[in-house]
Amino acid sequence: MELKDFIAYMDSGKTITAGSGTHQYMCMLSQEALKLTAELNNSYRTPEEIREIFAKLTGKPVNDTLNIFPPFYTDCGKKYYDWKSCFP
Repeated sequence: MELKDFIAYMDSGKTITAGSGTHQYMCMLSQEALKLTAELNNSYRTPEEIREIFAKLTGKPVNDTLNIFPPFYTDCGKKYYDWKSCFP
C-alpha cells in the first residue's frame, strides 16, 4: 500500500479490518510516528530540527515559519494537509 492509497481509504470512512493490509500499514505508520514524536518530545531541539522531524512525520516539506512547542502528539502523522499554512 502507498500513503496516497491509505489516506484515500481513511477519507472514505470505511472500516479497517484487523489484520488487513490497510491495518498493517496503519500500524507501521503509527510505529514510525511514535518514534518521531519521541525524538521530537524527549530532548531539546532547535526550531530547524523540529521542522525537520515534523516534515518526516507528515511526509511533506514544511514552511520555514512553522513553530511547534513540544510536546506534540499524533496518530500516524500523515494527514496534516488541513494545516495548509504550514506547508509550502
